[in-house]
Amino acid sequence: MFVAIPSSIAPAIATSSFSLSIQSEILGGNLIWAVMFAVGTAGFAHSTTLNPRDYDWREETPKNV
Repeated sequence: MFVAIPSSIAPAIATSSFSLSIQSEILGGNLIWAVMFAVGTAGFAHSTTLNPRDYDWREETPKNV
């Protein structure tokens, strides 16, 4: 569900925002590219703050065995 819902909504949002960008002529119709650049930059910045896990949960022994 976490992948299917954004995958189904993203094309509608992208085409609508592209159309709005062209119609409103903000930044000469290039507003969508500025927004996409900002989202991509924010995603990159967030990915640099992720830390590796200290342990591997797959190597734990079950407690009920």
